[in-house]
Amino acid sequence: MKTMQFFFMAALALTFAACSNEDNDLTQQTDGQPADNMITITAQLAPKDGGAQTRAVADKGDNKITVDWAVNEHLAILYEVNSTKYLADATITAVDGSGTATIEFDINGSTPANTDCTIVYPLSAAKDDKSGVKDYATLLAAQDGTLNANLDVRVGAGKIVPGLNVTTQPAAQFAIFKLTMKDIDGTADISASSVAISDQTGATLTTITPASGYDKQMYVALPITPTTLKFSVTGSDSKQYFNMASGLELGTNYYQSTVKLATVGNVIAANGKCYKNATTASTAGTSAVAMIAYLGDGDDNTTYNCGLGIALSDANGGSMVKWRPIHELIDGISSGSLADNHNFLNGIADTQTLITKLGNDYAAGKAAAYSVDGFTPSACGCSNWFLPSGGQWLKFFAAAGVNIDALKSAENVTLIQNLMTSAAEGSTFKDEGWYWGSSQVNNPSSTIYVYFYPNEGLNFGGAGMTADLYVRSFIAF
Repeated sequence: MKTMQFFFMAALALTFAACSNEDNDLTQQTDGQPADNMITITAQLAPKDGGAQTRAVADKGDNKITVDWAVNEHLAILYEVNSTKYLADATITAVDGSGTATIEFDINGSTPANTDCTIVYPLSAAKDDKSGVKDYATLLAAQDGTLNANLDVRVGAGKIVPGLNVTTQPAAQFAIFKLTMKDIDGTADISASSVAISDQTGATLTTITPASGYDKQMYVALPITPTTLKFSVTGSDSKQYFNMASGLELGTNYYQSTVKLATVGNVIAANGKCYKNATTASTAGTSAVAMIAYLGDGDDNTTYNCGLGIALSDANGGSMVKWRPIHELIDGISSGSLADNHNFLNGIADTQTLITKLGNDYAAGKAAAYSVDGFTPSACGCSNWFLPSGGQWLKFFAAAGVNIDALKSAENVTLIQNLMTSAAEGSTFKDEGWYWGSSQVNNPSSTIYVYFYPNEGLNFGGAGMTADLYVRSFIAF
């Protein structure tokens, strides 16, 4: 049995020799009828770097996987005769000690010599209309975290000559990952009920519901392309977890990777990485700049669809500031009833509009001007700092475990303050502190605020725009 080393898969030069129990040309057989003979194809797999390596089907547990063909597997041979498309089901009937596979299949009796064909492995990867390989989304949708032949889709070109000659090495369509999921420190396993993997644009590549026993470690096939991968995990504990891996260039390789996943309460540091808290960030030689406040689509700006972070201290040096100098609604800013504000996720856009109309001297400008030495949000894939909308405040509260329908409970303030303290000492909100939002309440004309009162819980309401309140900046990532 041939094996491949960790992080390596060699390219192969495949040559196929065909044999038949008759020597006559295929074009001499009866038009439109199946071939009277079974054509047996023997695949000669040229050894390279010590082994004939074709595909990943089993993990040996020592950073190696087995990569041999197996008896009774099926490939598709796709070809066309007189504008009619055909699919021949090729069965692997034998594999010898060198890795050479013998495949058998029937073809249409009128097939001319040198007919072009496409070879698709496995058979299930071929399109139903016999025109080629299925699209990535369809192939990846069947994943359940197990390592199986369906992860190793291969496509090549050949000619029926009247045997079969492979003119192009059947190439792997996916890179295969073995993922081990850990917490952000890498000290505890994360058990997942669902794993979504997207690219740098936020487009979902695949979503996996792990099979039994594969909730902590799974095998995943992904398209071969340079990309940034984003992992969004729903844990068996119902928590959301997140990781972004930058600049991966995926090839026809086998990868083994530990994915360290961040969750609400972990911190984003000045170097753009995530850590358990400010202490672990400091130990790593960087400083915490924000706490992860929510994971998911937290802003209507589709550039940022992974989550929200909240600054670890108040903006404007901790001094209160007016939302605007007069008490009057502003066009172009999210506006509605108090209930409407539960759904507004326009903090980034609202902040930009407010700065354009009011300058930097009021709440939105102070939020955007928040700074931490050495941290440039855009360089770390984050938005600029902004004033959170009403809905974004509530996203944060809900992610922290607050029952949004019962905000006025003293336990809620304790819950939020303890979460902030665990992320970074001194990052809590002020007791009896009123904090601005970016969205407006249009009856009467006021601006959303949240209120932290130790004995009465959280409050979510509208305040006069000329009042002096605190500002706590958010970022989206």
